[in-house]
Amino acid sequence: MSIDALDKVLSATRMEVDDLLRQKRGTGSANHVGESVAIPLVPHSVAIFEPYMRPSVIEEIRPHPTADVADLEARCANARRQWERFVAIRIDAGDARGMEPVITAGAVVLLDRHYTSFKPWREGATNLYAARVGSQLLLRYAQHQSDRVVLRPYRAQAEAHVVEVGPGETPSDVLVGRVVVGANVF
Repeated sequence: MSIDALDKVLSATRMEVDDLLRQKRGTGSANHVGESVAIPLVPHSVAIFEPYMRPSVIEEIRPHPTADVADLEARCANARRQWERFVAIRIDAGDARGMEPVITAGAVVLLDRHYTSFKPWREGATNLYAARVGSQLLLRYAQHQSDRVVLRPYRAQAEAHVVEVGPGETPSDVLVGRVVVGANVF
């Protein structure tokens, strides 16, 4: 393949040369740097669909205290355990609508993509999730009912969403990950 052909392939796939270089990847854990963890801030579509964070999709790296994520339990399908576990996303005004004051516009939230279970992460707690609605990401409380997932906002005036689980999917496949409590703005 010529260099020109390679450039065209990279351009068509929205990749850069750095994306082709093999990076050391663990079993989906974050990179620890002393007392903090390096969390990639990525677009919503990347958080939903990309198992690994290529350098070209990372907007920035945000440090986060290791203590907040070190002992979190993973609850997901085995295939999801191969994904990079923690990512951060930025919340705009439209994304925050319905969840204020729990999540506000401009916040950066930390997602645990290894937690896609409907079981509360802690007894008596209510999980807040990033969920896939079509190709969009929505922050909501989630419940599994039959072959659908009901996504509820914090504010009663905001619209609830019902996502039908597609063929070959499980209700957990709708969940992108749990919003890590206590780390919703960093």
